[in-house]
Amino acid sequence: KVNVSYSKQVTENNFNLLDSHDTSRILTIAGGDVKRIKLAYLFMLTHQGSPCIYYGSELLMAGVKGNGLEDNRSCMTFDHENQNFYQFMKSLIHLRHAHSEFKTLDNEWVNNASNVLAYNKGAITVLMNANSKSAKYDLLEIDKIDVLMKSDKTHIESKHVTLDPYGYCIFKRSK
Repeated sequence: KVNVSYSKQVTENNFNLLDSHDTSRILTIAGGDVKRIKLAYLFMLTHQGSPCIYYGSELLMAGVKGNGLEDNRSCMTFDHENQNFYQFMKSLIHLRHAHSEFKTLDNEWVNNASNVLAYNKGAITVLMNANSKSAKYDLLEIDKIDVLMKSDKTHIESKHVTLDPYGYCIFKRSK
């Protein structure tokens, strides 16, 4: 377990957000890199606290630029140009609602040699590869998994998961 400086009561009610009317939109912050934005939302929505999605970010809405400044308070656009990202967000929100483990405060951070961010929330494991190269995560002590969500090119074999660059995998362990 990791010691944190916030009390349990504060942590479980943290207001977590990636962008707002007072900051640049996440699309700008990530330089338009949708894979990195997915990892950021994946972490936020599988972590404790109260996630907040600023209007339009689920559609990858950009701030309107004028006079060299980004306007993050422009009107909502309802075009679903990036249907894949919108579906990703809907799936992630559904996953959070369907599995109470995502609301728990107890993260078991997993040390691994593969440079993959890995943590357990009860029987659920979240894996994220925030690197530009593929990475393997060993499943040596796990008999059976049910994949809840994964990136397109993530490959699962009997004893390891190969994550594509900026890839992810969420699975539930069963005996």
